[in-house]
Amino acid sequence: MADADAELHDLIERAGRGEHQAVDELLATHRQRLRRMVAARMDPRLAARFDPSDVVQEALAHAARKLSDYLRTRPIPFYPWLRRLAWESMLELH
Repeated sequence: MADADAELHDLIERAGRGEHQAVDELLATHRQRLRRMVAARMDPRLAARFDPSDVVQEALAHAARKLSDYLRTRPIPFYPWLRRLAWESMLELH
């Protein structure tokens, strides 16, 4: 777990320096975990019309647009920040 934390910290630092590959890797690191969260919490009526991957894709696009603000202030750990964006994307679909 310490290796994963160090790797995540390294990606965040590199993304903060503007390395595009690090940004892509940072967002991709949590894609499957976010998908599982969305699939578990998505209302069945909504799931009949949208795939959880669509919600995650929208959340990650939103995260990419807001990443510089996050990296500047780092108000909360990275995954909870992404999870909140995914939750907001899911709420918008409702």
